Order: sequence, then structure tokens, then C-alpha cells
Amino acid sequence: MFPSWWSERFGQTSPLGYRLRAAFPERWLRIHSLPQSKRYPDSAAELDVLLHRHRTVAAAVLSPDTPCKLLTPRYEPAVVGSRSTLDGFGDRGFEC
Repeated sequence: MFPSWWSERFGQTSPLGYRLRAAFPERWLRIHSLPQSKRYPDSAAELDVLLHRHRTVAAAVLSPDTPCKLLTPRYEPAVVGSRSTLDGFGDRGFEC
């Protein structure tokens, strides 16, 4: 289950980018997706550039036979009474 997998590797640090960056700076990687550090594509051509850059980095750092977890963020209003920031993740960590 994802919460136990996460806790074994990251302790009590929540799976939030800014918290991970602070707790594990040696593991932090920022990929500049588009020229001039633009974050989001406005055209099909920019999307092609973004995908090419991300695939190039993934091919360089991930071996074909090594499992990895891909987390994707989403926003939801806070749940009153939630005991853990990992409660809502369930098994949403995906093997790639």
C-alpha cells in the first residue's frame, strides 16, 4: 500500500513538492520544461518540446528494468479530521 511504501522511504514528510525539497534537497530535481523556464505549453509545438525534454531526462536517469513511482498532484479542499496527509493517497502511486 502506498502510505507504508512512502513512510519507509520518506518518514513523516508529506508527498508535497515544497516539503520534499526542504527535507531532501540532495534528491530534488527541477526540469525546465520550456525555454525561458516557461511552465505550461501554449501550443502543440511547445508540448512537443516539453515531452521531449522530460523523456530525455527520464531516459538518462531511469533504467528500463528499475521500478519507479510517479506521483501526480491534484488539489482538493482539506478534509476535516484527516489524521494523515497520506490518508487520501491509497494506492495512487503508479509503477512506471
